[in-house]
Amino acid sequence: MTLDWTDLPTRGQILSTPCDLVLAADVVWLIDLVDPLLEVLRRVAADNPACVTLMAYQSRSKLVDERLFRGLEAKRFSCEKVGSSGRVDVLRLTSRRACPS
Repeated sequence: MTLDWTDLPTRGQILSTPCDLVLAADVVWLIDLVDPLLEVLRRVAADNPACVTLMAYQSRSKLVDERLFRGLEAKRFSCEKVGSSGRVDVLRLTSRRACPS
């Protein structure tokens, strides 16, 4: 399923079916793209608490890196590097809300 994460409905579910995996590659290279991505990840996780996101991420700007990783922390996502191919890292993102307390 394709999702335009820069143009989301303001209410309701953003996916029509349950989701257990999100694949994202080359989605954040400008600072203006960080907040929309964080919001879609938050909303998908709210509807699908066990969903895992695998994201291919290449650092292009320290400012973007800081905004992304601080935003993930603020939205209660864990972030683990699970692979790398030179300049591109593969990150595994999971919502900490899904973890038992």
